[in-house]
Amino acid sequence: MPETKLAIRWAPPTPEQANAIAAELDPAPRNLKITQSYHELTVALTRAFGPTNVSWCAYATYASKTAGAFIRGEEVPSLIRKYVAAADHLDAGVLGLNNALRTLDEKAHVGHSFVVTAIERVMGDITRAVGQGNLIVFAELAPPFARLCQLFEGPPKGTAEEKAGLLSMFKRGSVEEGGQDLLIEAFTHYYDAMLERDAKKKAELLFWANALVGYHEQIRLQGPIVDSLRAPLVDTLSLVLHEDLRSKVPEHKHGGIVGALESVFAPFAKRIECEWQELSTRFLMTLTLPTVTLDLGKDVPRLPEGNDFPSDLATIETPGLVALLEKLDRTPNTSKGSAAGDWGLLADRMNYVVDFFRSRQQDSTLYEQPFSDEQVAVLKTGKLPQGQL
Repeated sequence: MPETKLAIRWAPPTPEQANAIAAELDPAPRNLKITQSYHELTVALTRAFGPTNVSWCAYATYASKTAGAFIRGEEVPSLIRKYVAAADHLDAGVLGLNNALRTLDEKAHVGHSFVVTAIERVMGDITRAVGQGNLIVFAELAPPFARLCQLFEGPPKGTAEEKAGLLSMFKRGSVEEGGQDLLIEAFTHYYDAMLERDAKKKAELLFWANALVGYHEQIRLQGPIVDSLRAPLVDTLSLVLHEDLRSKVPEHKHGGIVGALESVFAPFAKRIECEWQELSTRFLMTLTLPTVTLDLGKDVPRLPEGNDFPSDLATIETPGLVALLEKLDRTPNTSKGSAAGDWGLLADRMNYVVDFFRSRQQDSTLYEQPFSDEQVAVLKTGKLPQGQL
């Protein structure tokens, strides 16, 4: 039976429009446009691939939407408040600091506010890292997907020249050297998937392409991801503490601050850093989909019907895809063991990503629009929409 076409409610961005969005400087509205653009590309690409299997852009839509809450800083204040309220040892730690400071000057003292200020600064750095990652991926990947939409509004001819024309927009070379070999391979499989009529082979080609795009993306994001997960809170706590004390302690005593705090500050600050990194990492390692919020530190949950993967992808037969999964997936053909132990490690991320992509490739809820029609209409005028985003 022929696949039912999805209605295209909003025209997908052209490569030029995608480049213009990437050039915007304000990360918050830029993220909203990035998220909506990924959705528009997702729907438009069903003209090329059909609607049964989603493209990489579907996953990118909800990864970008999840990142948006962090980029806009919506959850940060409550996250800090919850930490300060729950960290009972802060009182004892601040008391220890003040006892040490009294040996320097009876007026020298600190409160919880310096901890809050330091965390806010670090979260500002994390927010910028998340926004930078959101931009890096979109700037590189949205234009070629937009070009794919332009080239294949109708069926492909299946000629070598046509395929070569599609692949000519990429630069050869490894990702580490600024090249796009993985994308060349991915878009080769996307092209072949357009021509494939066998449902299982088509599903495998699209999964193969999606996995390669995800691999390229995760390599490119290594720096921003590590920056967001391992911000040096100890250094920031020290900086803010000394800024605070300099306004309270006479200048001739400033040199003695380090000595007065030598034995008590390091363990206090290190504990805060470890606890905050654990809390913020748990928050960062979530992905909100239309029907479920995934904890990336846990195994990819099974599908509602109880299977790990859709039937077309329950087993993998394409040799090249099998080889890729042998490299990236530690537990082939099951989602058990897919949890990412350390999201800062590329191997841990990819072990999760390939199972996530495989599991949700035929999840029709990923075609849902990330924002309401009213919000999209406002966004198209260049303004910020109201309401829950």
